[in-house]
Amino acid sequence: MKRALLVAVLVCTTASLAALSGRSSAYSLPERWNSGAPMSSGSYPETRRIADFDGDGRPEIAELLPSAVATHRYSLCVFNAFGERLFTGPDLFLTFGFEIALQDVDQNGTVDYVLRGPVIADGAANLSVYGFDGSYRLLDSLATHDVSVAGVDWFYAQLEPSRELELVVTVQTTTMIDGAFAGIPTRAVKLHTFGTPGYAVSFVPGNVVSASSLAAEAHDLNENGIDELYVSYMGRLWMYSSDAAVAAVAPAPAVRQPVSLAAPWPNPGSGDTMVRFRLGYGASPTLRVHDAAGRNVRQIALPLMPAGEHEYRWDGRLEDQRHAAPGVYWLELDVAGVTATRRIVRLR
Repeated sequence: MKRALLVAVLVCTTASLAALSGRSSAYSLPERWNSGAPMSSGSYPETRRIADFDGDGRPEIAELLPSAVATHRYSLCVFNAFGERLFTGPDLFLTFGFEIALQDVDQNGTVDYVLRGPVIADGAANLSVYGFDGSYRLLDSLATHDVSVAGVDWFYAQLEPSRELELVVTVQTTTMIDGAFAGIPTRAVKLHTFGTPGYAVSFVPGNVVSASSLAAEAHDLNENGIDELYVSYMGRLWMYSSDAAVAAVAPAPAVRQPVSLAAPWPNPGSGDTMVRFRLGYGASPTLRVHDAAGRNVRQIALPLMPAGEHEYRWDGRLEDQRHAAPGVYWLELDVAGVTATRRIVRLR
């Protein structure tokens, strides 16, 4: 009985395997498309990135592929899901030491393909940003001709009160003699405005004489909307910030009030209300509207403003965009916890 049962199990198992084998042999994966790029100089599969680069809700494929121009030359190519080539970037001479990142560098809501650190023909460390800005294109590119690749680090930050971003690069610099590195390497910090060729600022913090131990970061620790640059080296810490950033958070002199609120006009009134105020120093004030019961019925964050006289036109609407009902209200202007209030009356 046991032997018969074993034989039956073996027969069923063999039949099942045969059926599976039959289905497997009938399955195929036909080639749908390929890039058609020459492979004489190899490829870098670690450079492949899949993301929605143009913000249309559908992912694209971006990868460095060999160029037909010469060995060790590569171009960034972007394809859609059907194999259509949407973009081909300029030729780059790549040998070693590059990294790839996805980052919305230009802050336009779409992902950018960032290539940093390759060695190009003249021995410079290069950084390129490819993105979608109406069409695929090279958004930014920078070559540092006095840089040893091992010493490059970078990040984008907003160090000035504008929409432009600065590229902060900490680099190992050396003296170039006949195309070769020579001399004692040092570390430096260079600033490059996004989309603008060349550097805006180049400086060496303190007495930097080593090729290591220098690091930089950007943070808006004082929450004024502008990044500060923090540089550490050999047990010391530096902080750099623009004049505008300093003015935006500079403490007010003892004799100067942080904020004063003039009488609103018209008062009483039924339409827009002109709110006039004075700032003792640069700040980003908050305007709040309270009803007669003290409830906060509207809050408006005003932009960064310099010291001096300002005005803002309140449209008489509440948080839900309904017009304020007739009655008594209080306008409160807040600057870093210091407030000034004024009473107003709304008519029909």
